Amino acid sequence: MTNAAREGARQGTYYDPASNSNSFDSYAAVLQAVQREVPSDVTLQLPTSAPQHCLAGAPSSWAPYYPTLGNTGYVFICFDDNEIKSTAAQNTIQVLILYNFAPVTPLAQFVGMTSIHVEAQTTMQVQAQP
Repeated sequence: MTNAAREGARQGTYYDPASNSNSFDSYAAVLQAVQREVPSDVTLQLPTSAPQHCLAGAPSSWAPYYPTLGNTGYVFICFDDNEIKSTAAQNTIQVLILYNFAPVTPLAQFVGMTSIHVEAQTTMQVQAQP
């Protein structure tokens, strides 16, 4: 999950000298980069309810935002700390993954753990023309 968050953020920060813009900082492009970094049996998607992009507060308050299905994660993609992206990012891109891991082994269920919440987060500076 850590590598997936890092690769998603890296995708969004890339500056394209040919177009003289940061044309890769879209929700779809970042989500696709995140999804390429996980096995095919792992489902990562954008959240289905608000907030959909920027998740505020301490990690200890994020429990309600985890998906309920096992081996599923929500990807929060936040451009310049704004919930809604209306222009290309100028400063930072943050990718936060909240993943609900469901262990295969019955031993985990025996001790009362049906799922484990995993969080991975990366923030990167947007590249600009030198």
